[in-house]
Amino acid sequence: RRCRAGDAFARRAAHDVAGAATGLHLGLEMFADEHAARLSDDGAAELSELRQQARLMLRLVDALTRQHRASRKELAPQATSLTDAVDAARQSDRLFDLALDVEGPAAGLDVLVDRELLCLMLEDLLRLAARRRHAQATFRESPVGTRPLPPGYRGLELQLSPAPPGPMPRVSIDEEAEALALASAVVARHGGELLVDTRDGHAQVVRFTLPGVTAP
Repeated sequence: RRCRAGDAFARRAAHDVAGAATGLHLGLEMFADEHAARLSDDGAAELSELRQQARLMLRLVDALTRQHRASRKELAPQATSLTDAVDAARQSDRLFDLALDVEGPAAGLDVLVDRELLCLMLEDLLRLAARRRHAQATFRESPVGTRPLPPGYRGLELQLSPAPPGPMPRVSIDEEAEALALASAVVARHGGELLVDTRDGHAQVVRFTLPGVTAP
């Protein structure tokens, strides 16, 4: 019982630390978008250093998470339908290898996350996408990553596409984050693609495909 309680505490702590590291990184990116042009040279240099430190913190959290979960060998259950796949994702605490490409390959992050953290990251990332005038976020199964994944785990790639000229969208995507986390988890586990449109300020699913299944 002590071991189980200790493991649960470690998982909650990992969620908190990983969420803080992710929030710090995305918050600095949003701050840079709004205020970088008004900063002095010293301020810009300090902001650049903070952004780099936030990335390094994410890498550290990633390494600690991998170390903590190294002994877990959960294999993906076989899904016979889209409903089964979504149910399996909702009940899963497995990790996903998430490669984030927010501003081109140089800005890519490779982070091992679980479903709870994936939900939080999607919420912030889609808000950031809308602020940066991106129109669509595409999730694909991907082999990208800097390390081999544990047995039964899949990679998930997120790419943001530029939006056409027009007014800045109003962002209200908190309610969609959980649904997107589940859908992207299914994509990561079973392959396929999830295409999300953020132009109206909401995270609207445009296309959700799985091998042999297409959902409107």
